[in-house]
Amino acid sequence: MKGECAKCGSGEIDYFDNENTGECIGYKYECEKCGFNGTEWYDLLYNCDTNSDGTEIFERKGVNKKELMKEES
Repeated sequence: MKGECAKCGSGEIDYFDNENTGECIGYKYECEKCGFNGTEWYDLLYNCDTNSDGTEIFERKGVNKKELMKEES
């Protein structure tokens, strides 16, 4: 579960690095309670593009965001 040590279940973990494979991202951590070192892995999923001020752009190269999301699910 996110934010908990995989070994002891403690929420007292320190994140110290990450690894991006292009398809997944892993957040490395150390548990303050038991000393376990682990990595939380998350799949990357396209959400949207944004312009330089952070406003979402819903179309990408003529593909509607809603249609793209349907195809991925």
